[in-house]
Amino acid sequence: TLSVSGCTFQGPFSVKKVGHAIRNHVDASVIVKDCSFDGYGGAISNRGQITIKESTFSRNTVDGHGGAIYNRRGTMTIESCIFTSNGAWSGGAIYDDGGTTEIKKSKFFDNKASSFGGAIAAYAGNLKMSENTFDRNYADCDGNASNPSSLSAVARHTVLAVAVPLDSAWMVDARRNSLTSLCWSDGRRQIMLELN
Repeated sequence: TLSVSGCTFQGPFSVKKVGHAIRNHVDASVIVKDCSFDGYGGAISNRGQITIKESTFSRNTVDGHGGAIYNRRGTMTIESCIFTSNGAWSGGAIYDDGGTTEIKKSKFFDNKASSFGGAIAAYAGNLKMSENTFDRNYADCDGNASNPSSLSAVARHTVLAVAVPLDSAWMVDARRNSLTSLCWSDGRRQIMLELN
């Protein structure tokens, strides 16, 4: 197990596709706690097992997926983290591709994707979320948080301001979801999703 604690990773550093400040591309276990990733151009890329706690991710951008974090078929737990002003083509802050991911007690502010998932995009995996806050995230196509795969959305999310052209807070694939309905309001309009 590799433990990284109390570190600061600061850019500028340009990455075209996925993050490289911390790269776990073997079947290893990594623990990241109380770290700061600022302007690094993609902070973390994971294919193993990673736990990220009490860390901040700001102004990390990539041309591809996951401005701050890219998870490919790994197991990832994120707790009490803050994601601010990260950007990517898909998954402004986090892109989860086929992984098993749990995100709890974290905050997502001002993240942007030029396609899907202003804050989070998750595909073909399992995503469990609880007690998170989303505010002012933006996706040019669909979804403040996007997940066309398996989703278990646990109670007490706070969605403050949703800015998406198609009035969609979440993009999901109903065939792979256990969620039956989702209803959010940003104070001006109600956003509701019902799955069959």
